Amino acid sequence: MKTSIIISAFQAEKFIEECLDSVFIQEHLHEVLLAVDGCPDTMEEIERIKHKYDKRLKVYYSRRHYSNPFPHRNALIKMATGDYVLPFDADDIMRPDMLRELDRQKGNADVFRFKCLNFGDVQDNRIGKTYHPGCVKLYRRTLFNIFGGFPKPYLSADSDLQHRIDKFRNVIRIEVSQSVLFDRRIHETNLTRTIPKNTRNLDYKKKQYPSILDVYFEVEDIIYTDGSNSTTTPPTE
Repeated sequence: MKTSIIISAFQAEKFIEECLDSVFIQEHLHEVLLAVDGCPDTMEEIERIKHKYDKRLKVYYSRRHYSNPFPHRNALIKMATGDYVLPFDADDIMRPDMLRELDRQKGNADVFRFKCLNFGDVQDNRIGKTYHPGCVKLYRRTLFNIFGGFPKPYLSADSDLQHRIDKFRNVIRIEVSQSVLFDRRIHETNLTRTIPKNTRNLDYKKKQYPSILDVYFEVEDIIYTDGSNSTTTPPTE
């Protein structure tokens, strides 16, 4: 199993080294595509530590801040070359056997869901609990030829994508595991604490899709720099 890890990082300079350390000890790691969301402090930290990792780490820097990770996840999925893609957050930590367990358990699934354990040093009633996260799933990369990416409005993009997948689960293979495979950090500035629940868009639940052709979402292009004067844009298929 060749797995592409995709990470969007904003104000992650305190956590990104621990995250990447946990990623690069994994078996079956094909590549890591990391987009920095217009944050110079995070970019500076990545430049400081990137010598620790090999050429499988590919870093892209956006001068624009998109306020949420989904535009970058979409762009990185288009650039990924693995058989599977795994969106991951820059402040979370993979357990040492995560990718090995995904390979062992996924079978022939197109979407494979699994659990995480919440941890952190803030007062939050979710700390210490396990659950199935909304976005961190293993996706067969070719699924995005059908879905395009995580759709707008981005505040509900992970739930909206899952809704589209569920509508056609008669042809899309979904498997769910109770295994806890990574640790999810809860801190003062992560999205789950800074975005009020009442601002999330639930209109996706009303959407009807007569056929699987109707679920496609055209993702936006993002212009990246690699830290020098050159720029890269995701290729179009």
